[in-house]
Amino acid sequence: MSLSLHSEPSLPPKKHPGERLAEYFNNFFATVTAISTLGASITFSKILQTPVAPWIDYGFSDITIQNYIAISWLCFVLDLAITSFAASALSLWRPQAIRYFGTSDSDDRRIVMWYATVVSIALYGLLVTAFVFLSLVVTAYAGPLGWVAVAFSAFFGACGIGAIVWQSPIGSKRFGIESRILASPPRPGPIRRPSFVEEDYYYKEGLIVHGHYVDDGTRRTSMAPRPISTTVPDYTMDMRRMRAIRTSGDYQYENQV
Repeated sequence: MSLSLHSEPSLPPKKHPGERLAEYFNNFFATVTAISTLGASITFSKILQTPVAPWIDYGFSDITIQNYIAISWLCFVLDLAITSFAASALSLWRPQAIRYFGTSDSDDRRIVMWYATVVSIALYGLLVTAFVFLSLVVTAYAGPLGWVAVAFSAFFGACGIGAIVWQSPIGSKRFGIESRILASPPRPGPIRRPSFVEEDYYYKEGLIVHGHYVDDGTRRTSMAPRPISTTVPDYTMDMRRMRAIRTSGDYQYENQV
């Protein structure tokens, strides 16, 4: 008789958010480098050649086609330069970026998100711009098909930029300012006189008004100076209030009765 034990598969451990961000940018940099290298090599070879004159006049001259190809090549080259610089910076400051990104909101996390947003918009924007001008080159020879390529390039570019901006810290407040606002003392509001149940006290014009009931059912009130302190904890304030109440005349009168 054999007894088989079936153990539930264990889930892989969750990665740190900073690690996921670093891996995403490593893959993003590799993708941009591959596309930019291929695009720069193709467009550079076409710049050195004499452009073929369009056999149908779609409103583009030979010089315009050459300029569009040159602009695409420039965008690819800039993408390569920015990617190399950003990848080197990520390799150098990777531990700090992972630690700063963290799991909770803070000023350090906000700074990392700003860097990620700027780099993403720059690389993705240059890549989309290069494809838009290449689509315009196709428009010079194929007309409607080129305009379809321009429309798709602009659409996917707008979607990508919108997603980057949506995940960016644009519009959020700095946590340092929020913390200073929350730490500031609240403004004094209108004083409402509470109803006494058995024994209670409240503040009025810098005094502590203490209300209590005596044996015959009548209610007595007494007033004592309100202690002024802005740095002591709440329990110390309660002790000072009770000490002020015990030293009042009504409290002593109640003890004698």
